[in-house]
Amino acid sequence: ILRTMMKARYAPECLGHFGIASTFYCHFTTPIRRYPDLMIHRIIKAALNGQKARDSRIHFEEIVAKASEQSSLTEKRADEVEREVDDYKKALYMKQYLGEVYEGVISGVQEFGVFVELDNTIEGMIKFENLPIDNYDYDPRAVQLSGSKHSYSLGDKVQVMVVAANTHTRRIEFELADRVKPSSLEEIARQKDKSNKEKMVRGKKSSATSKQTKHSNKKPDFYKKKSKWRKDREYNDYNY
Repeated sequence: ILRTMMKARYAPECLGHFGIASTFYCHFTTPIRRYPDLMIHRIIKAALNGQKARDSRIHFEEIVAKASEQSSLTEKRADEVEREVDDYKKALYMKQYLGEVYEGVISGVQEFGVFVELDNTIEGMIKFENLPIDNYDYDPRAVQLSGSKHSYSLGDKVQVMVVAANTHTRRIEFELADRVKPSSLEEIARQKDKSNKEKMVRGKKSSATSKQTKHSNKKPDFYKKKSKWRKDREYNDYNY
């Protein structure tokens, strides 16, 4: 829902705030979290220090215009990166749960499939070709995919199985738990076998590294002899 809403942007003009129905509004937080906050702090400090409004306007007019454009661009980019990292981490997390069955809620409906969100906020998609065979009609206003025998609407509860979690595409795929394809089960078994082999390799490497570290920390015999010689020398020097 948030992705479909119109994005807020920074601007040098006072355009008000639609969400809170305010005619005058400026972005202000403390402590400073973003560059726009810093700009507002600078403008307020200039006014508090007695700088004339006309001089302040001339000084900040060009700076604020560039800062608004750059801040809007970088904030949009940061949001996109944050979503991509979240999707990657979720796919990485769900790789260990391939073949598991969960109850989820339909969070989105499109012509190409149905999105399902689990209780742990993980969201995956059931592809259109993996839905039961039917003559489906997609209604974007009702957010519904309906056929003569089956119907999928926003908020419906469904039982799904995790059949794929790809960290490269950052996507998770589900299938209806009572209609999982044999090919999907074979792929799940293959992925689990591959994951177990990778764990064994990592375990062997970790064991070899720990042994090597332990061996490198062991002091050689000559060091002990040298230490003993130093102690004897210190003892004799003290007596003399």
